[in-house]
Amino acid sequence: MNRSDESGGLLPSLRSELTMFYWFFYRNLVQQLSFRSWFIMRILGMVISVTTFSIFAQVVPAESVQLEIFERYGIGGRYPMVTWFLLGMLIQNMVHLGSAGVSRLVNGRNYPYYHSSPTHVVTVLFGNRSFRYTWVLVETAAYLVVGSFFGMQIYFNLGFLVVVITGILMIFSLDLLSAGWNIITKTGEDPLNWFLNLFSGLVSGRMIPVWLLPGWIQLISYIHPQYYINEMARHTLGGNASIPDIWDQLGPLLLLTLIVLLVGYQSFKFGFRKARVEGTLGHAGSRWHRH
Repeated sequence: MNRSDESGGLLPSLRSELTMFYWFFYRNLVQQLSFRSWFIMRILGMVISVTTFSIFAQVVPAESVQLEIFERYGIGGRYPMVTWFLLGMLIQNMVHLGSAGVSRLVNGRNYPYYHSSPTHVVTVLFGNRSFRYTWVLVETAAYLVVGSFFGMQIYFNLGFLVVVITGILMIFSLDLLSAGWNIITKTGEDPLNWFLNLFSGLVSGRMIPVWLLPGWIQLISYIHPQYYINEMARHTLGGNASIPDIWDQLGPLLLLTLIVLLVGYQSFKFGFRKARVEGTLGHAGSRWHRH
């Protein structure tokens, strides 16, 4: 992969890659739709799940929690907790568009076949995840539709767009970092992403207001990138805050994202070259998996 099209120019090469991307998407779509009952139940299950969480956020939290959410984020409506809760689920879903599955693909047993093909690595990476991106849009629409029935108030502004893009880049950077580690070690987890994923549901503020957690857990929140992404998303999408309003959190996160992206890219490049020289690409998904 990553070979240039020697027989043509840029336009024919781009057309070829777009065609390959389409066929990756078409293959994934056919695979998903071939299990029609499962596909329909998956959609229904998602809607029911979002509805259940919305009802929970409407009837369970105390009045003081609802008031605190309004004061902290400017989230209005009769039940600010519903908007707060759904925004946490929504932003978590959207930023994971950055998860390109780099590690899973390169360590998979089919990767050597992709590697020997004339298709560019970017096309393979994102083509394999193309249906996932479509599904994220479906889930996002479900959150918005269900949320509207429960009075969710949101504001699409430039600040929210910047937060989402930053979150996507952060997830992609961590995915590259994980891929570099896994290509070299042939393991299924890397320590950094293992730590972040393990504590994400508890300390990121996705489902539980961080200020209600014990103090020692709040300390973990302050070193978790997802916490700041959730905070800024609620301020912008829920409270209509602008970029200057969130810059004290956005600036450091942008810098951290850039650092992780550079480190992740270098680690992936090093691991990829090392595995290619050793001939171990794809071994993690085969019988040569290390124990």
